Amino acid sequence: MTSILSEVRESHHVQFYSTDEQEDLLHNAVQAQTSILQWKAHILRAANQDHAKMDAVKSLQCDTILVVMDWAMKFSETKYREKQSEWFGKHGMNWHISYFLCSGAS
Repeated sequence: MTSILSEVRESHHVQFYSTDEQEDLLHNAVQAQTSILQWKAHILRAANQDHAKMDAVKSLQCDTILVVMDWAMKFSETKYREKQSEWFGKHGMNWHISYFLCSGAS
């Protein structure tokens, strides 16, 4: 990704219409790089959480349970292909999800 950023900054092969166009492209490239890194970090956290959850489930004794409580996004009626401005700030019902896991032995 750094090669893309350096090409936008110091390119001799690409002719920009103006410095504004170059700055816009550079901004978009930096935003894309940030988004990619955040997504990779999210995937890594999710994988680690899944491994920890599986370890906890495997170590359950017959007299214990595992309670998992989570908050999901708000649920509200949506339109097909609604605008981003219509999605954020909605008033709706929160979803709080809980589930219980116990060992199969009795």
